[in-house]
Amino acid sequence: MKDLEQYTFDMMIAAYKTLTENHMKVDRAAVMFAVPRQTFRDSVLNKVNIKVKWGKDSFHSGSGDQENIDN
Repeated sequence: MKDLEQYTFDMMIAAYKTLTENHMKVDRAAVMFAVPRQTFRDSVLNKVNIKVKWGKDSFHSGSGDQENIDN
């Protein structure tokens, strides 16, 4: 399996701005800014929100989550 390169939120936003301002194709913008093509495509097609919080705390943030995990 090949090593996956890391990308940042800023890289994703820069790719999105370039796509919209320069009318670039999705795949070309993804390659240009080194973001995953399918992830970027999903963001552009509004399948996922490009402005969601990233990181380990983004999925579960409620206080009762740990109780459910322990039981």
